[in-house]
Amino acid sequence: MNINKILIPLAPSQVLNEQFHQILLVANQNSASVTLFSVVEDITATRMAKYVPLELAKELMDGILEKQEQQLLAYVTNLETHYPNISFDAKVKSGIAFLEIILFSVKYQYDLIAIDANRGHKQYAALSGSTTRHLMRKSPVPVWTTARSAEPQAKHIVAAVDLAAPTPEGTELNSLVLSFAAFVARSLDAKLHIFHAWQLPGESYFRSWGRFQENDIHKYADVEFKDRETAMQRLINRLAVQDLSPEIALVEGEPESQLPVYIKDNGIDLLVMGTLCRTGIAGFIIGNRAESILDTVTCPVITLKPETFNSPVMQTA
Repeated sequence: MNINKILIPLAPSQVLNEQFHQILLVANQNSASVTLFSVVEDITATRMAKYVPLELAKELMDGILEKQEQQLLAYVTNLETHYPNISFDAKVKSGIAFLEIILFSVKYQYDLIAIDANRGHKQYAALSGSTTRHLMRKSPVPVWTTARSAEPQAKHIVAAVDLAAPTPEGTELNSLVLSFAAFVARSLDAKLHIFHAWQLPGESYFRSWGRFQENDIHKYADVEFKDRETAMQRLINRLAVQDLSPEIALVEGEPESQLPVYIKDNGIDLLVMGTLCRTGIAGFIIGNRAESILDTVTCPVITLKPETFNSPVMQTA
């Protein structure tokens, strides 16, 4: 895989801060194209004409768009000196932010959307405004959200996979997550971790029935662990990431409780995870389990969906 085109949405007056450095390093390493993209609220001239003459209203809107474009171009001029391998450009549109971002990214075939998720008092990577959350839920293009705690360059990247995914879609998503994480790890010369949280299916029933000895349950758990271990090795072999000597973490327990702990204990700088699968690490379509993970991790997050995902935005476009 490769990342050739990156879209960076910036709200009007938003500062392009150092939290984008990780993303721009990946872009520079791969000689990618980067578009700075702003969406100005669609206050039509007709609505503004309730308060000012129509011609003046049109002039005001044109002025707002032009001012925002000039701000983006100023960023481009500065960035070009620091990231010489990147081809930069700037675009400004009017409308609803998340809709315009998704439509633009799909129309022009971007490989990644990179957005600053930190606004105001929010300390966690994904406790973001509605635009970021809409993108995580509805964008078919991968979304990289920054974090206030982001290191200048990621040293530890974790791919969270669901080895028990029962559908081809889930298997595809596992491959996509690991491929994406491996690509970023190679680009940043970072350590790759692969995380999977597992449980013995039916363990609570075994215990509640009272017909199974503790030793029996441990034996069943050992069999389940070995099955997951085999599935992990198959995934690694299929995607040929052995050159990265990945750190494997098969952790017993619920993913929403175990993954944030693993991230904190292992100094993880970037999480790569799916947001469309069954009830494993990927949750539902950003369902309760995945949402709870996203709301508690403090590192940057890349969220991915399988190629078969049909965005509701594109269905109504």
